[in-house]
Amino acid sequence: DHWRKQLAQHHTATHIVNAAAREVLGSHINQAGAKKTIKKSHLDVTHYEQISKENLMEIEQKANEIVKKALDLHLDFIPRSEAEKQYGVTIYQGGAVPGKNIRIVEIPGIEVEACGGTHLNNTSEAGEIKITKSQKIQDGIVRLSFTAGEATQKLKEKNQKIINQLKSILGVESDKIVGRVEELVEKWKSVNKALKTGKTNEKDLKLVSKKTFKGDIITELSSTLNIKKDQLISKVQKIYSEWNEGKEKLDEMQNLLSDQSIEKLINEAQKLNNYNLIIRAFENLNQDDLKNLSIKVLKQDSNAITIFLNKNDKGVMMLGMLGENPSKSSELNMGEIIQDCVVNFGGKGGGRLDYGQGFIPKNDLNIDIVLDYIQTQISKT
Repeated sequence: DHWRKQLAQHHTATHIVNAAAREVLGSHINQAGAKKTIKKSHLDVTHYEQISKENLMEIEQKANEIVKKALDLHLDFIPRSEAEKQYGVTIYQGGAVPGKNIRIVEIPGIEVEACGGTHLNNTSEAGEIKITKSQKIQDGIVRLSFTAGEATQKLKEKNQKIINQLKSILGVESDKIVGRVEELVEKWKSVNKALKTGKTNEKDLKLVSKKTFKGDIITELSSTLNIKKDQLISKVQKIYSEWNEGKEKLDEMQNLLSDQSIEKLINEAQKLNNYNLIIRAFENLNQDDLKNLSIKVLKQDSNAITIFLNKNDKGVMMLGMLGENPSKSSELNMGEIIQDCVVNFGGKGGGRLDYGQGFIPKNDLNIDIVLDYIQTQISKT
């Protein structure tokens, strides 16, 4: 039966991985527990610290060397006293085994344990062993998760699908995926920072990494991004999309803050007494964006009065500023104007004479209604 063979592969592989770990890490390694299923298995070993990537690779390599040696397993029932005399009490590292006669599973020259599990006849039947994860589960105990045989082949096919999707998203070959993801994460952070500061580095707008990686791509990315392997595609796609959206927004903000755009805003301003009133609504900008835009307008036109609104998925943000001249000679109080408006629509806000800000926590609010209200209130002053 398929399931019986797979369980036998995982049973025997447990003994092989245990022996390989002892060879790499030292004689203190003993089995402290194990679980075998059709899809995967894990082995808990006695070890005092997390196992490094290099050591994990070496354990996996040693395990597969044992598989390739094609060693016949010796599976014998012998009296308990005889077994203990011949092999010592370490045969019980997999747990206590009941009965006067106990079953000894021996991989000659490699490993000996008392075990009642279903086993293979030869190590070569275990197929390829793949260590998928290592974690410290308690003081002095480290868990090694692994697959063997057909389970490894299925895992490799699954991982290859993930790699193919990552190649498609990032536009690089397999050996450059890790370097490209690392670069993407850094430039995604930089673009998000630039959206707050308004300072853009052109290098953050292109992915150019040619760095190569020869190890386990899936495991490396899972560690780098600190997520489960099954979440890799959605996470990388999310970061990539947000990076692109951030670049578009930076471009939009650069256009909005350009001299030509500022001049257009001033030229299209309404006249309010002797001042230039500029009221505009935007979408998906942040408070810094609105503030930077206002400051730039007021630098170019000391007669300007700006009231900017921004709608996002949380609601409507408002920010208003008075230029140098209306601050000195008008009777307007921008803090009070903004507060009156946001409170009217169920929000909060305030400020001082020349500056006001507020927020209306209603994402279904029609921004045109807010604009009309502001226009009406301003015209009364």
